[in-house]
Order: sequence, then C-alpha cells, then structure tokens
Amino acid sequence: MLLLYDVALSPFAQKVKMAMIEKGLAFDVRVPTLGAPDDAFATASPRHEVPALIDDGFAVFESNVILDYLEDKWPEPALRPASPEAAARWRMIAAVCDTQFEAINWALTEIRVMHRAEGELAERMLARAGEELAGLRGWLARALGDHDWFGRDRFGMCDITVFPYLASATFHGHGAEPGSPLALWLARMRARESTRRVLADAKAALTTTAAEIRAKALSGERPRQYRDHRLEFMLRAGGGAIVERGLAEGTIRFSTLPR
Repeated sequence: MLLLYDVALSPFAQKVKMAMIEKGLAFDVRVPTLGAPDDAFATASPRHEVPALIDDGFAVFESNVILDYLEDKWPEPALRPASPEAAARWRMIAAVCDTQFEAINWALTEIRVMHRAEGELAERMLARAGEELAGLRGWLARALGDHDWFGRDRFGMCDITVFPYLASATFHGHGAEPGSPLALWLARMRARESTRRVLADAKAALTTTAAEIRAKALSGERPRQYRDHRLEFMLRAGGGAIVERGLAEGTIRFSTLPR
C-alpha cells in the first residue's frame, strides 16, 4: 500500500493526489505536523514539506519528482505527455505555477485569512496580487488556446499541474472570465472524480482547520513557511515589514535544510 503524506490545502499535495486517483492507485493518507514533524515524516521529507510518498519503504519527496515517479512506475493510464515538446511545455507551465502563481495565492491567504496586513497596506497588496493574477491568467489562456486540455488532445499532467492554482485563485475571487475557454476548462476539470475528491478534502480541511491554523501560526506554535517566491512576492508587493515582524515574533519561518 502506498502512503501519502498530505495536507489537503497544499496545491503540491493536491497535484500528486489527483494523479494517483487518475491512475486508480490505492493509497493511505497521513497528515503530518508541519514545523514539528515526527521522525518518520522528517525522514521521508527532509525539508519537512508535503507531499511525500512512501512506496514499499522507498520515500520520494517534491511534487514533480513524485509525479515523474508515478508515471515511471505506473505508466498506464499515461498522464505525462509523450513527445519531448509536450513534456517540455508541461514542465515550463509547472515551473511558473509552482513558484509565481502559488506565491500570489499564498499571499492572498496571508492577508485575507491570516490578517498579516490591514487597511491601506492590505488594499495595495491585494490590488497588486489581482494585477499579477490577471497577467498569469492571460498567459495560461494563451497556453490553452482553443484546445479542451492543456496537453492539447487529451487530459494529462499539465491539467493536473494548473488546476490547484487556478482553483485557489478562483476561491479568492480571481477566477477566469465566465464563458472564457479557461473557465470552460475549469468546469471540465471540476467534473472529474480526482478533482471532486481533492476539492472535497480541501473544503473539509478549510472549514475545520482554518481558525486553528491561524491561531497556531500567529502564536508561533506553527510558523508559516516563507520560501523563495512567497518571500519575493511579499517584498515586491510592499510587505517587507510584515516579513520582518513575523520573523521577529516567530510566526514566519524559512525552509528547513535537509540534515
């Protein structure tokens, strides 16, 4: 049996879970305590990040590495594009979504849910996020073109990669224009069993843990991780003082180094 270390609100974990469901794989889920992991999770994921996959004692971490591992070991049904050009297109889109798109969604949660910024600062940062998300939606719309799927002729890894980020942006009020090809693609995605299950898990986690996550983060018990592009967006949007305050108060942390 496969074991997936999962946090239901993590887009990185959502991608992996969707791929496993699409491939019909049976797996158990374990939710780790981020920031204060047990030894098993820390061994499986030395950076203390989800997702991490355990396959008969073999541990794999980092979402795109896991996606490649799943495709290599269980090639049917195929999700990874077959041609070098299509595979490169997937990885390029993933490179943007996993870094810059994710960072803006993260910042929206930090402002709207964690209340890191208020008043004029919050308004300016939210406006900056909206502008940048509009640009990213335009870029994705051009990548989709007039095709049903990002992989052109069939559903696949590229669609799995984009979905968590566009779904999260939609939750924050920055979805695709109604009736647009991107909105129609999102509707097709929402009809799939894998996305329904992932969204149901996220909704359950959001209603039961949002207040707890905020309380534990702002108390310093479980600081929020500001890594690479998350930090970059906060600084670019004028939130440098937020980061400095969070670091001083112990409510913000950086990435864990493998040991």
